[in-house]
Amino acid sequence: MNISYNWLKEYLDFDLDHNMVAEILTDLGLEVEGISKYESVPGSLDGVVVGKITSLKEHPNADRLKITTVDIGEKDELQIICGAPNVKNKLTVAVATNGTTLYQNDEKLKIKKAKIIPKDVIDKLLILKGSSSSLSKSLRAEPRENSSLDLL
Repeated sequence: MNISYNWLKEYLDFDLDHNMVAEILTDLGLEVEGISKYESVPGSLDGVVVGKITSLKEHPNADRLKITTVDIGEKDELQIICGAPNVKNKLTVAVATNGTTLYQNDEKLKIKKAKIIPKDVIDKLLILKGSSSSLSKSLRAEPRENSSLDLL
């Protein structure tokens, strides 16, 4: 049987880590075979932040790409090359920063700087497309008039 640590905390008042709770349960005769971390979205979306596109221009060497400048609340804005046809200025987007690991089905995708066309480098991140990432399942995003986050 699986028991949630958070569920136990709802019914019992304690400030113990999960290992100590497992030890106490075992001492009481309830054998704990293992402890596993549950993530409704693999990777817990660590490294995914919200950003706002502050500028947008056509890519000079590619018909379907746009060069965006994105503010993610850091000192410097980031430059991202985006291929989504519905990207627009002032759009609020989910951004995977450099080093973030995303999962699609059972495959891992590590975000890193990459040259995709000579002289153009994706700075630090990726604007996430809802249908191709685990975000679409967790956020259940649908187009709405007053939506605060758009998934491309």
